[in-house]
Amino acid sequence: MINKIFNAEELDFFLKTVVKNWILNPESEKFFKLCGVKETHWPRDCRAVTILKEFTFLSDLKGRAAAIYLIGHEYTTWPEMSLPIELYDFKTLYENNITAYLTKELGKNLINAPLEASRLLLDYKNSVQTTNELIDLKDTISDAIKANEVNINNGTNLVVLPDFPVLSKSIGGFNPSRISMIGAISGFGKTKLAINLALSASKIMNVMYFNMEMSLTDFASMFIQKYCKISSDEWADGSYLKNPLHLNAILEFKKALNNQSSSIKITNGKSLSINNIVTQIYANASKEKPSLVIIDYDQKIILSQAQEQEWVAMLNTIVLLEDTSRDTNTHIIILYQANDLGEVKSSKRSMQPASTVLAFQKDEMGKNFIRSIKNRFAAPFRLEVTFDAATTSISEKQLLPLYDEPINKERKPYYEIKPSRKPNPT
Repeated sequence: MINKIFNAEELDFFLKTVVKNWILNPESEKFFKLCGVKETHWPRDCRAVTILKEFTFLSDLKGRAAAIYLIGHEYTTWPEMSLPIELYDFKTLYENNITAYLTKELGKNLINAPLEASRLLLDYKNSVQTTNELIDLKDTISDAIKANEVNINNGTNLVVLPDFPVLSKSIGGFNPSRISMIGAISGFGKTKLAINLALSASKIMNVMYFNMEMSLTDFASMFIQKYCKISSDEWADGSYLKNPLHLNAILEFKKALNNQSSSIKITNGKSLSINNIVTQIYANASKEKPSLVIIDYDQKIILSQAQEQEWVAMLNTIVLLEDTSRDTNTHIIILYQANDLGEVKSSKRSMQPASTVLAFQKDEMGKNFIRSIKNRFAAPFRLEVTFDAATTSISEKQLLPLYDEPINKERKPYYEIKPSRKPNPT
């Protein structure tokens, strides 16, 4: 029950049950307060809000017994639902549903007033933010174990993309509430890699792809070529239309998209502001089912605070997306233009909030590989992949050593190599 998200009628029923128990039992009041229950975040038109506010005010003014007498007995006629009796279970159920309610309200408000996005997002963040406090480690052990059990049961402790099991496990999973960054030098194939990840992810979750480089038809054609194994030349000259295998594959692709429970939503190729992107994520994400969001790419995002230095605005943008991923049960992948070392070209500081930063590269032997530059939830790695650019196809091959030659004292791993700097002319 703790993972159940109530509809509007059920939420009203739940909150009335809380208020009824709050009033009738002092121990329940202490329990609810300990769980962080506050009526300030409840739906304003909920009768439970009015009753609890009146009871709290009168109880502080005249005492509990007088408050019960003065507010009447309306609450005693309310039907009750069964509530979890364990603190962790109730707290989880309560926080999930209040956050879900606030998120839905935010989505509506963002659509109705997109120019107010910054203020609305700040208000939302303040609403769901809990008070920071120092907690003894021993008091959190049981909660951590229970939380992990919940994640294991709902499949979000290690989210593995069906076609990329090694990559998924190497980064600790494409889990919700995390940010990943994937980069390559210009023209190498970061969009092609992202399309492969999107198609794989759509087998188990919803996908939102913010395409800010191509027209809708050009972008969709890359998905078709990948799924149907049609080369770019065959697509351009139309020869695939004479190949029964390709035509059958296209029919299968359409059928698969119609039949699968998850969807892939894409944008039309125009650059978007960070407010536009966040608004769409909040409006389309589902608390019941994790989503994968791909933003293609960092330098195409229209930064909202032009008066700031670019690196500050970009860092704030990534931080905002990190908060968005936590609030909306999503894993967000941001594509970036990389320098020769695979690092973010626009601002290295923007990597700080990300849990994973990956570079898509080719070595001197012609091997294509994905390597970790930053990997918060697992060890550094280098994964060789097959890459057929003509058909937009990328697949895992094998994990490679971090070193490409025997280790010696001077030798540094790939992810530590820094370019030599020439002295500035004087």
